[in-house]
Amino acid sequence: MNKQLRILLAQEFENLTYLSETDAPFEVQTGENDTVREMKFDDFFAPLIKKTKWMADQDRAVAERYRKIKGIIRANTTRRRVYLIGKIQVDVYIFARDLSGSLLVIGTKAVQT
Repeated sequence: MNKQLRILLAQEFENLTYLSETDAPFEVQTGENDTVREMKFDDFFAPLIKKTKWMADQDRAVAERYRKIKGIIRANTTRRRVYLIGKIQVDVYIFARDLSGSLLVIGTKAVQT
């Protein structure tokens, strides 16, 4: 987003709130050269759960924990989506709906060079 547009929007939103029970102000955020990518749920977990014969026992245990987490999410949610925001410093979000329809959001950060 160019600087002038960000400044213009910030000025226009100044002292405005989104009408709701909290009446929260707006924030204009930018992400210079950021990208938003969607990743398949299974593709996100694939490198985390992959076991190899040369892995240490501790690494195998971590992979098994990720496999269990993936199974819990898959069994208890629908409409799973993974979004990666950024190029090098990446915000990662898993969005899903639990079986009652409530939103579940799981977030982390990654560095991808």
